[in-house]
Amino acid sequence: MQSYFSVGKPRDLFEGAFAEYPEPCLHPKRARPPFFDLVYMCQGEWDVLLEGTPCSFLPGDVFLLPAYADYEGFRMCPPGTSTYYIHFYPSEADIPSARELPDDGIPRLPLGTVTRCQGNEIIPRLFEELTLLVLSRRPGREEEASALLDTLLYFLSQISVQSGARNQRLIENCLRMMKDAPGRFLTENEAAQASYVSVKTLRSAFVRRFGKTFCQYQMDSKLLRVCTSLRDRPDVKLGALASELGFCDEFHLSKAFKRVFGISPSEYRRNIRKT
Repeated sequence: MQSYFSVGKPRDLFEGAFAEYPEPCLHPKRARPPFFDLVYMCQGEWDVLLEGTPCSFLPGDVFLLPAYADYEGFRMCPPGTSTYYIHFYPSEADIPSARELPDDGIPRLPLGTVTRCQGNEIIPRLFEELTLLVLSRRPGREEEASALLDTLLYFLSQISVQSGARNQRLIENCLRMMKDAPGRFLTENEAAQASYVSVKTLRSAFVRRFGKTFCQYQMDSKLLRVCTSLRDRPDVKLGALASELGFCDEFHLSKAFKRVFGISPSEYRRNIRKT
């Protein structure tokens, strides 16, 4: 879910704090609030349903719950969870939860639901400064806080863009590995180690790009190749296809095929011949 923040437009930051949760609890449930909830995870974990989609946030993550969206916690946070959070109203030119940027000439910063900020020292400092500003009552704090929020949103947007480029390179590398080894199933550990990332990073990149894990994507790709072979190679044996594509045997290929397509490879081939 992507939101777009106009550059240089004033915003009202009406609440901010450092929050600690010594006991397990759920993230608050909110129905279409008119404000953004921007959170830096210091410790622990939040699990939130955002418009029905489960999202998990870990230490070092910044997550954005958009204005006018429904969200609620669906799993207790661990004891000792702590966060910085900022609540602010959107400017007139901000666009919460949009699928694409409108072509109206207004410069805007894109920001998704979660930005991975592990190892970044600037982001928690900006959250700390913003929290102090929101809690203070000195003259001019509103303008200063709005300007500092602009800076925070800019940094988060840049981190998100750079992360997207890294994910693209990671995915391209994994797809190349699959292509170079058609006769076997690569494990997530193999692909992650060859790409110098963790399994969790690998899995997250594929889910964001394709809506499925690395293993699910690999299986679906092989089964699509089975469909192509059944159509274009009418005399090929299922056992030969199983061997070519890394399945243990014909039985396991047929079982996986039926689970995805609802019919066996033999039925699929017969249907092709009828058309």
